[in-house]
Amino acid sequence: MPVARAETPATEPVTETAPRTPAAAPAPAPAVAAPVEAPTRAPAAAYTPTAPAHEVAVPAPRRLRGLAVIVLAQLAVLVGAATQDPYDLGRESPHLYAFAVPFSALLLLGGHIADRVGGRRALVVGLSGLAASSALGSAAVAVADVWLIVARVLQGGFGALVTAAALTLVATAFPEPGERIRAFGVYATAGIGGTALELLVNGPLGWGPVLGVVAILALIALAGTRVLPQDRPDRTGSRFDLPGVLLGALGIALVVYGSIRVPLGWDSPLVLGLLAGGVVLLAAFLWRQSAASNPLLPPYVLKDRGRLGGLLTMFLAGAGGLALMPTLAAIMMWNLGYSATAAGLAMLPMVAAIAVGATQVAPRLLNRAVAPRVLIVAGLVVTPLGVALTIVGINSGGGYPALLPFMLLAGLGVGLAFMPILATVVAAGLGGHSGAASAAVVTAQTVGAGFGAAMVGSLGGPPWWAVVLLLLAGLTAGLMMNAKSPLSIGR
Repeated sequence: MPVARAETPATEPVTETAPRTPAAAPAPAPAVAAPVEAPTRAPAAAYTPTAPAHEVAVPAPRRLRGLAVIVLAQLAVLVGAATQDPYDLGRESPHLYAFAVPFSALLLLGGHIADRVGGRRALVVGLSGLAASSALGSAAVAVADVWLIVARVLQGGFGALVTAAALTLVATAFPEPGERIRAFGVYATAGIGGTALELLVNGPLGWGPVLGVVAILALIALAGTRVLPQDRPDRTGSRFDLPGVLLGALGIALVVYGSIRVPLGWDSPLVLGLLAGGVVLLAAFLWRQSAASNPLLPPYVLKDRGRLGGLLTMFLAGAGGLALMPTLAAIMMWNLGYSATAAGLAMLPMVAAIAVGATQVAPRLLNRAVAPRVLIVAGLVVTPLGVALTIVGINSGGGYPALLPFMLLAGLGVGLAFMPILATVVAAGLGGHSGAASAAVVTAQTVGAGFGAAMVGSLGGPPWWAVVLLLLAGLTAGLMMNAKSPLSIGR
């Protein structure tokens, strides 16, 4: 971990090469020189810059092209995460959880790598591995099932690195606050609305073509990485925290796999054992982070009340909101007789509403000094309202035209809430730990979405539980996400 740099008074600069001397001409040196004190620094303080320390300014048009590359890379991961069975909401297919488990487990490691080597280098490595593993999986479909599963595991691991690096670059490649918050909005739209793209791709295509599409998207994004800023890693030379990596990865893997096996029953010994073991390992991981010299997730990330509140809110909102779009798509297929492709097309207006909330409404209100907490709570009230009205409309036999206004309302609320959550957790003066915070918030979102999918598979029926979880997320944000938390957006 690098030593934090204390700020020196602005009235008289101090250099590293010589002590301060009076302005008068120096006197002749005595025969025995008196000891001269070397310049000293103030004790290390918390590193609280107004923007991530390893950002590199680049021209605005190039930053916009870089954002397009980041979005394309994230879409490649989302398509790679897709399943060929849209009704498999419990994710029990081994081809699916072979991706989901390593993806969730290795996100924190991906953020750690992004902090150590830089976001651009991490993204290049991740996209290269994602393209190669996808090509392997596409070829393996006609050879042997075991090779397809191996390819899916590799996809999940490299997808985690791509995701952590992409969000890190969003936080570091846009030094101007207005651009940064809009970049967070675009990223949130791509990350949440990618479900519609999954349905559109999976409807007419099989495993081989889908994985081929992933490889093509990854290669196009890889070719475009040259427009990304050559960021300077802030943590080079630091020791690698192998125990922390193992504890964190295994703990998250057990929790995610436990949520996948929930259809066996919440009281199943296997499910309880997996979840309990994961919780124990994660507790050990957090203890390790407080003692390690170079932690994956620095303790101050969780000691900040606003950032911790953002992580808890993202977990609950992920469980209630990110499982929402697949659930609505499945209801359309069950109740309205839609195909997977038709359901994906029907979700596009909701994605557009998410984009409006995340890239237009929320950024403008933040720039007008509206507190992030206000937007998050408002969004997490509007979203469950839209969900509840959609459920009522479906139960009353309403068709798609009757449901569309309620879906638009829910999408607007999602965009209004998720962008400020990302900005609060990731963009608040993290120095060399932007990757760690990026990985932490995506991990919270992914694990939450896993529990939401488990509830879909185990409870069935209308997703009223999603309404409850979204309201709990809003309550958590209102209580914990202090409006005065250090936030380098719109300031």
